[in-house]
Amino acid sequence: FDGLSEEGPVEKVFTPWSVLNFFSRPQKGFENYWIESGGKPQVLLQCLQGHSLQSPSAYAQEKMLDLADLKGASNLDSINDVALLTQAGYLTIKRREGDLVWVDYPNREVAVSMADLYTRFLLNEKTLGTSGAPYVARALCSGDAELAVEQFNKAFLSINHQRFPIACKASCQAALQILIADAGIEAQAERHNAHGRSDLELDAGQWHWVIELKFLPANESGAASRQLLEAAIRQMRARHYGESSQGQLLRLALALEQKSEHPLA
Repeated sequence: FDGLSEEGPVEKVFTPWSVLNFFSRPQKGFENYWIESGGKPQVLLQCLQGHSLQSPSAYAQEKMLDLADLKGASNLDSINDVALLTQAGYLTIKRREGDLVWVDYPNREVAVSMADLYTRFLLNEKTLGTSGAPYVARALCSGDAELAVEQFNKAFLSINHQRFPIACKASCQAALQILIADAGIEAQAERHNAHGRSDLELDAGQWHWVIELKFLPANESGAASRQLLEAAIRQMRARHYGESSQGQLLRLALALEQKSEHPLA
């Protein structure tokens, strides 16, 4: 990053490690070479567990950082966790305004790898595959809404709800986005069009999914779920969510009920 975003085009440095590995063994396809070779030092994982992973809702959000925090040396007990992630390569500068910069994941490889870390903490050190929900990607790529909901429910039941309570729509949205990303599919939250913004949209195979979420707290009657589903369906249709996509459109309305602190769709 050349720091010239206020004056002109931004130049960024590209680390070719993953591409070099791909060219040396193209038959293996694209893999997370950087993460596997040096992206998971134990000291960094401890910092992530103690700081950055406390709020899964921050997974896909740009983060603001003062350049002084990024340049200043500090110990692990007091260092700004966003600065540490940037120094370690997990985050990169996207734009700058004065002495403030906004950072985010540099590429899909890092975003998916971070989703895997979040998933392990959400699911008590389990992977998405061992949590009983190994078919998320298969369901989404095949357009099987019933199977997708079944796998979402299995994953939500495995979440460590004491450490990561899911008590509102925003936390459900963030957890679902992380689980989908860990399955290797990028899901975009709060996607805008001229009529509004959808909760989640993603492309999987030939399908373009639009997922609209509604949340029913534990103290409300379960009979309200049907009303929430109908409201979500009307909202997606009235606001034309996903209609500008190139894939075959599939809209999914989910009403998540908070039963015994375990939201189920």
